Amino acid sequence: MDLLLIAAGFSLIGIGVLVAFARHVDPLSGRFTGRLRKR
Repeated sequence: MDLLLIAAGFSLIGIGVLVAFARHVDPLSGRFTGRLRKR
């Protein structure tokens, strides 16, 4: 039971980190793609 709770906690933290990272990276990737498209 403890292992399941720990695994669930880590999975939730991992998803949160991925979502936060994606939000920060999206505008940067958009800027990079925009620069590439201009060229």
